[in-house]
Amino acid sequence: MKKKTIFKILAAAFCVAFMSVGFASCVSDDDPDPLAIKSVNVEYNLNLSQTYYDFYDITVKYLDELSQKHEIKVTEAWKYSFSVCPKVAPKNYYFVVTATPKAVHPDFDQDRYVLTPDVQGKFFCYRNNGELFAELSSDYYWYTLTNTDVYTFTAEQFKDYFKASSFRTLMLFEKTVDGKY
Repeated sequence: MKKKTIFKILAAAFCVAFMSVGFASCVSDDDPDPLAIKSVNVEYNLNLSQTYYDFYDITVKYLDELSQKHEIKVTEAWKYSFSVCPKVAPKNYYFVVTATPKAVHPDFDQDRYVLTPDVQGKFFCYRNNGELFAELSSDYYWYTLTNTDVYTFTAEQFKDYFKASSFRTLMLFEKTVDGKY
């Protein structure tokens, strides 16, 4: 009789232990919150009309995913992007494009000049469930800044425009996040 009672107690304890493990696995770290931020993403894009490259030195300054500053001169379309998890994401994002008039440039001999910038800075996050994070109250809310203005000039107008400034800012994209969402 004692053996049956001990066996029943052990069997009941085994069932309780087995069910506890089963319930605990439903809330483990292996099952992430579907609404939590999975990735922080940044894209910087630059595509200018040839007139910009002919008459201006184009400089790009940006912060990378390690918050390191970079400054480069570009002579053609340029793109930079990264995606990181929120735990290692930088707090500051910075992308600046400037156009400085060249000392040596082609003559102003065309009838018409067109300056077409296509510059874009994008900051966005995805949730674990694949949706775009769009909480307006959060610093992680998506943010896009675009410059696609088109400027058309006669030769005389372009000469005046060109000489009127020592440099022109084509994009100033800045974003700071507090690390909380």
